[in-house]
Amino acid sequence: MKTLKFIIILLFVFNISNAVQAEEIEGNWVAKVKGDKIRLKLTIFTDEDSWGEWNSSGTFEKKDFTTLTFSKESNFKLEKDAGSIDFSGQFKGDNGYGDFTFNPNKSFKNFLVDKGFENVNDRKMLSLTLHDVNKKYVNDLASLGLYGMSTSKLISFAVHDISIEYIKDIQNLGYKDISTSKIISFKVHDIDKDYIKDLKNLFSDISPSKIISFAVHDITVDYVKDLQNLGYRDISPSKVISFKVHDIDKDYIKEMKRLFSEISESKIISFAVHDITANYVKEIQETFPDISASKIISFKVHDIDKEYINYVKGLLERKGKELSASKVITFKVQGI
Repeated sequence: MKTLKFIIILLFVFNISNAVQAEEIEGNWVAKVKGDKIRLKLTIFTDEDSWGEWNSSGTFEKKDFTTLTFSKESNFKLEKDAGSIDFSGQFKGDNGYGDFTFNPNKSFKNFLVDKGFENVNDRKMLSLTLHDVNKKYVNDLASLGLYGMSTSKLISFAVHDISIEYIKDIQNLGYKDISTSKIISFKVHDIDKDYIKDLKNLFSDISPSKIISFAVHDITVDYVKDLQNLGYRDISPSKVISFKVHDIDKDYIKEMKRLFSEISESKIISFAVHDITANYVKEIQETFPDISASKIISFKVHDIDKEYINYVKGLLERKGKELSASKVITFKVQGI
C-alpha cells in the first residue's frame, strides 16, 4: 500500500511539474502581402505586469497556408515539421492582422532532444516552425559534424538562411572543424567561398577568426595585394588588419618609404597610431637627415617639434656641445 501511495504521489508531482512548464502559445499576428509572398510577424505578450513582448517573423508563400482567403475574415493554418499555427483574422488589401495559436509537434521536439539539442521550449519550437526547420535539415547538419548545438544556434542558422551547401563550401576549403558561431559570423558578414579562396591564395594559413575580421573591416583582396606589392610580401593577416584599422593606404606607405630607406610594417603602424604625417617627418629631417623611424616615434610621443629642437640646439651651442636626436629626447623627458 505504501508503494502504491508513493507512485501516486510521484505521478501527481510529475503532472503538476508538466502543467507548470507547459506554456500556452497565443498571440497576435500582422502580415504584409507582396505578390505570392506573405511576411508574417507574430507577437506574444509575455508578462501582464511588465508588458514584455516576444516577437518572431518569417516569410512564406500563399500556398503554404491551408484555407486562406483574402476576401473576408477567415481561419487558416500553417503546418511545418516543428508544429502548426492556427490563424484567425482578415486581410485588407496587402495588410493582414488577427490572432494565432501555436501547437508544437511533440514528435519533432523529441527528435531534437534525441539529436542532442537542449532547452527545446515551445517558443523556440515556434521560431523553428516560422523558419521551416525540418528533420532533413537537422539530419544534414549532423552528417556534417554539426550536432549537439543549442536550439538557439539552430534558430540562428535558419534566420540567416545558412544552407547545407554553404556549410559544405566552407568545410571543403579547409575549415572542417569550424564552429557553429563562426559559420553564423561568416554568413552575417556575407563571406562566400570566392572570398575565402582569394584570401587563402594570399596567405598560406588564415584562420576563420581572421577571415571574419577581414570582412568586418571591409578588407578587400586588392587592399592586401597593394600591401604585398609595396614590399610587404610576407605580411601577416594580423598586420593587415592593423593597417586597415588605422586607415593606412598605399599612398601613406609610399610616402614613408620615400622618407626612409627601410621601414617595417610595425613602424608604419606606429606612425599611423601616433598620427605621424610625411610633413612632420620632413620637418624633423631638416635637422636630423638620418634620423631613424624609432626616433621619429619618440619625438612625436613627447611632442617634440621644430621649435623645441631649435631651443635645445641653442642651449647646447652656448655650452659648446653638439646637438643629437637622443639629447633632444632626453631634454624633453627631463622637462627642460
